[in-house]
Amino acid sequence: MTNFVNLTPHAINLNNGTTFQPSGLIARVSAGYSEFDDNLVCCQSFGDVTGLPEPQDNVLYIVSALVL
Repeated sequence: MTNFVNLTPHAINLNNGTTFQPSGLIARVSAGYSEFDDNLVCCQSFGDVTGLPEPQDNVLYIVSALVL
C-alpha cells in the first residue's frame, strides 16, 4: 500500500473527496533577489530545496509545484 505524505502547509483535496492533511513537515525552495536596476526592477532566483525527506519505499510526497 502506498502512503502519501503532504509536505505543504495546507490540506490537499482531490476531486474524489480524498483529503491529505499537512504532515507538519514543509518542503520549500529558497529564494533570493537581485539589486534593483535603474528601472526599479529586481529579479528573483531560486536555490535549494529544504525540508524534503529521504525517499522511502511505498511513500509518495506531495509537494508544491515549485518544489517539484
